Amino acid sequence: MTKTTLEKRTLDPSLCLLAGERAGLFTTQEALAHGMTPTQLRLAVKLTLCRPVVRGVYSIGPPPGSREGRLAELTMAMLLICPTAAATGRSALALRGIPLFGVNHERAQGVWTNRSSQHATAHMVVRRPLVAPEVEEHDGWLLTSLAWNLVDLARDAGVEAGVVSMDAALHQGLVQTDDVLDIVDRLGTSHRLASVQRMVELSDPRSESAGESRLRLDLLEGGIEVEPQFEIRLASGQLFRSDFRVKGTKVLIEFDGLVKYAGADGRDVLAREKAREDALRAEGWVIVRVTWADLVHPRQLVARIKAAVAATLQVAG
Repeated sequence: MTKTTLEKRTLDPSLCLLAGERAGLFTTQEALAHGMTPTQLRLAVKLTLCRPVVRGVYSIGPPPGSREGRLAELTMAMLLICPTAAATGRSALALRGIPLFGVNHERAQGVWTNRSSQHATAHMVVRRPLVAPEVEEHDGWLLTSLAWNLVDLARDAGVEAGVVSMDAALHQGLVQTDDVLDIVDRLGTSHRLASVQRMVELSDPRSESAGESRLRLDLLEGGIEVEPQFEIRLASGQLFRSDFRVKGTKVLIEFDGLVKYAGADGRDVLAREKAREDALRAEGWVIVRVTWADLVHPRQLVARIKAAVAATLQVAG
């Protein structure tokens, strides 16, 4: 790369083409191979022609707009630095677009596909697996299989994190429970497998969002058994579906992500939901609405739902 190119505030077109094929990323070694010097690379950063992602990897694109995007970018950077590694756990799930909860978004996670020893920095860790996992290519990046991703996630981040992601994978038909259990059998007496088994026990393909998954777990922890995606046919013949019904009661629970009320169509959606709820209440159903903010205080949420159940029982009595 010539000084004139930088003065024009452009990078070498062939380097940009290479980066464009990999989500905007390139390595220091690739920049040097395209004629840049270390001084020119530092100048390119100063001129905002590129930005550092991790040591040794740069991006020509804007910073990610979400935590999941940040983790995905760190994961791709890890795979460029460690070409014989495969992303796993939270990192592979981020690249697959599977919802995540309760994970470290600032550290990529991988496993070696050869016998290399562990490589760890502040933003990535690549371990040597005790049992060789199945690997596959996804959008040009090497990942362990989805079932392995879920196993590693539950072992690393716990049951709730595992259930949120496994619910989504099951709901989309991307994985089967037996796929995960087969890996548990292969891992034998490896540590933290109890979290994986509990994840499998609690996962439910009927959950349609991370919020619904978390809500279901909070309710279960609070002693409230629910039926997901419960259908109600009214006397008028109208058929409605609720996110949950408290089992054996006329209490329905709706999780509101609030996204559906945004934009130009939001008022119409809100009006339809009000008409729906009026029809349900007319036949004795009670609707409890839950938002993301309610999940921050699960004990208060459980108490509110138990109070609604008690009130319906009192009316029925």
